[in-house]
Amino acid sequence: MKHYGVRILIVAITTVLFMTCVTNPVTGKNQFSLVDETWEIATGKELYPIYTQESFGTYPDRSVSNFISQVGTNVSVVSHRPKFPYEFNLLNTPAVNAFALPGGKISITRGLLYHMESEAQLAAVLAHETAHVNLRHSAIGYSRQILAQAFLLGVMAYTEIEDVKGKEYWQLGSLLGSNLTLLHFSRKQEMESDSLGMEYMVKAGYDPHGMVQIQEILQSLGGTSSKFMNIFETHPLSAERISNARQLLETRYPQRGNVGRESFKKAIADLERTMESYKVLDSAIEAVQQKDVPRALELMKPLKRRAPGHAIFPAIEAYLHQLSRDDTAGLSLAVQSIQIDPHFFYSRYVAGVTATNLSRSRLAIEHLTEADHLIPGRSDIQYLLAQNYERSGDKGHAREYYGKVAQDGSGEFQQLAIQQLGKPSLQ
Repeated sequence: MKHYGVRILIVAITTVLFMTCVTNPVTGKNQFSLVDETWEIATGKELYPIYTQESFGTYPDRSVSNFISQVGTNVSVVSHRPKFPYEFNLLNTPAVNAFALPGGKISITRGLLYHMESEAQLAAVLAHETAHVNLRHSAIGYSRQILAQAFLLGVMAYTEIEDVKGKEYWQLGSLLGSNLTLLHFSRKQEMESDSLGMEYMVKAGYDPHGMVQIQEILQSLGGTSSKFMNIFETHPLSAERISNARQLLETRYPQRGNVGRESFKKAIADLERTMESYKVLDSAIEAVQQKDVPRALELMKPLKRRAPGHAIFPAIEAYLHQLSRDDTAGLSLAVQSIQIDPHFFYSRYVAGVTATNLSRSRLAIEHLTEADHLIPGRSDIQYLLAQNYERSGDKGHAREYYGKVAQDGSGEFQQLAIQQLGKPSLQ
C-alpha cells in the first residue's frame, strides 16, 4: 500500500496514452481529442435551447432572424464542415456577445447587433464563430478539461495517500493549472478564428474589411463600464488581433466584396423600431443587477415603452413585482407574457414562484413543470415543485422531486431537500 498513491497518479497521467485522435477538418492533421463529431453534435443539440433560454430567448422578429440565419448559412456552406447541422439565432439580451457551441450552434446577441452597420460586419462575426466550430476549439477545450480533472484527481489522491510534504502547494498548483486549461478560447484560438473567418467571408463574397471593422467597434467599446460588456471574457481582444487582421487584408485579401449596408438596414427595421423601448428595459435590468428594484420598476411604468408582441417586457416587469413581494401583480404580468410566448422560461419561472407564494399549488406546478422542461435540473425549481406537490397532498411526486434535489442538487436546496425527505409525513 505504500506506493498506492503513486500508482493512482500514474493512472491519471497515462490517460493521455489512451486518448483518441481525430482528424482536424481544417488542417487535415490528427489532433488530441477525447470526443468525436457525434459528441459535438449531441452536445450542441442538448445545450443550445438551454443557453438560448438563459439569454432571454430569441428576438421575436422573423425578418431579422431569417436574415441572420441566411448570412450564417452563406459562410458555413463554404467552410470545411459544410454539412454540419448549423443553426444561427439572435439572442434577446443586452449583453454584447456572440458564441459557438459544439455542433455548429451559433448565437449573436441583440446587444452586439446594435453596434453593427452592415451585412459584412455581421458575416465577420458569424464567420469567426463558424471558424471556432471548424477548428474544433470547444471540443479541444472540453478534452483538456477532462484531462486536467483526471490529473487533478491523481495529484489530490497521491498527496493525501502518500502524505506528501507541502501537499497544499501541490494541490493548489494543480487547481490553478486546471483553471487555466478551462479558459474558453485563448488569444491564439481567437487569431486562428479571425484568419479562417476572413477566408470564409471572402469565399462567401463578403467584404473582408468587415472583420477589421467589427474588431475596431469592439475595441472602442472596451472602456465601457456596462455589465453587459462580457464579450471580452469569452473572446479576448488584443491589439495583436486587430493588427493581424489588418495585415491579412493587405497581404491576402486586398479585394473588396459585398458590404450590404442597405440589406442590413432593411433586416433590422424592427430592431430599430423597438430600440428605445429596449433601452428602457436594459436600463431596468441593469438597475436590478445593482439591486435597485424601485428604480427598475419606475423605469418600466410607462406602458408605451413596451414593445407589443415581445414577451420579455411583461416578464421582466413581473419579476420586478415578485422581488417587491407584490405576487398578485407579478403573476398577472407573468401570465400576460406566457400568452405572448408560452415557451419563455422567465415568465414560466416567475408565474411558478408567485403562484407558490399565493398558495396556488396546482397553478404553480403547471408553470414550474414547464420551467423545469425549458431549463432542466435547476434545484430551486425542483424544490418548489416538491413543495407544491406536498402542499397539494401528492406525496409521491413530492418525494420524487425532493429526491432529485437531494441527489443532484447543491447548497441550501440540497440540505433542505434531505431534511424534507426525513419528515414522517412524507413516509
